[in-house]
Amino acid sequence: MKLFESAIIKFQDTIHAASPTRRVSVGNTSYTIPLRGELSKEHLVSYEEYFERMIQFILRDRIGTFVDVGVNVGQIMLKVKSMDPARAYVGFEPSLVCSSYVDELIRVNELTGCTIVPLALSEKRGTMTFHYSTGADPQATMIDGFWTAQNERKFEKTIFVERGDDVVRSITDDKVAILKVDVEGGELEVMAGFGSILKEDRPIVLVEVLPYLTNYTGDEVETMAFRERRCQSLMTNFYEAGYRPFRILPGMRIEPVEHFGAERFQAEMTNYIILPEEEVALFQTRLAQRDTAA
Repeated sequence: MKLFESAIIKFQDTIHAASPTRRVSVGNTSYTIPLRGELSKEHLVSYEEYFERMIQFILRDRIGTFVDVGVNVGQIMLKVKSMDPARAYVGFEPSLVCSSYVDELIRVNELTGCTIVPLALSEKRGTMTFHYSTGADPQATMIDGFWTAQNERKFEKTIFVERGDDVVRSITDDKVAILKVDVEGGELEVMAGFGSILKEDRPIVLVEVLPYLTNYTGDEVETMAFRERRCQSLMTNFYEAGYRPFRILPGMRIEPVEHFGAERFQAEMTNYIILPEEEVALFQTRLAQRDTAA
């Protein structure tokens, strides 16, 4: 089996050897980015720098593995390895197009300590329907009815899903230090599958939650009501697990939130840090000290 896998890798490398690449700086690290159309374009632009700075701030004082649910094309992976090359990284991505590209990124840049699992996570082992429009669709979702008719994805396929607790523990015995989740509406199921790790490891959770809009009309009514119910359940589950949610704001600021609703969509308002309740005071103090020192 290993000889077969090695032959496949060599074959892929031969095909890609003559393909164009570009050197891109991420932090203080220069990476080789294979140019593959939509797969590479996210690496050629810089965005959400405030979110990157928050990741870097958290990494400084937490020991353990960085778990990334929703790798897409490896944007966060490269940032994490730039900030902390020795940090163990485990990523999950159900799109085989994306996971294959990220494996290539790892090989051409000779990254170590990276494990990419071509799998989706949920609350229990089984299958779900994956809705997508392209192979690298950043808005692909496992949740039926999550998108309005205007943003409905074009295609669907059945994918296998596992519980995060089970598969992460099968990969590493290390403590999970940071759990990042970006799954376009599937946060409720993903977090439900991490109950044991939340209880035992108490990781900091970084999660994108797309809001339910409170100012909506027409065809959006049913969709937003559906999102609101799911967001309320997600909030309840965080509190029951002993976590407190804060929105990450530009300028290295955070603000407590009581819900995930919004009057209108603003991309820069959708990133959250979910802190273990026993760490909230210390984290806020450290963040304030950083602002004072700056």
